[in-house]
Amino acid sequence: MGLMLLSGCGATTNEPCADCKNTPTKGYENKATGETEYYCENCTDDCEFCSQTATNHYTNGFEEIMFVCKDCYEDILDLNA
Repeated sequence: MGLMLLSGCGATTNEPCADCKNTPTKGYENKATGETEYYCENCTDDCEFCSQTATNHYTNGFEEIMFVCKDCYEDILDLNA
């Protein structure tokens, strides 16, 4: 289960957020599926693990995009090294 880094598109869209259906959103490529998924700022602000400010994102082993803080991201990279 390797980590896949993502790159988020800088432009906002009117596509509904994958989590809450709100707009505007930014597109993030899911490296596992090759599809673009859209998330609003509110759903990308907090770390999925510790609720600090999310600064990174990746595709996990379940093909889900995860938004995480710097510390949790480094811990995840260490686990997958």
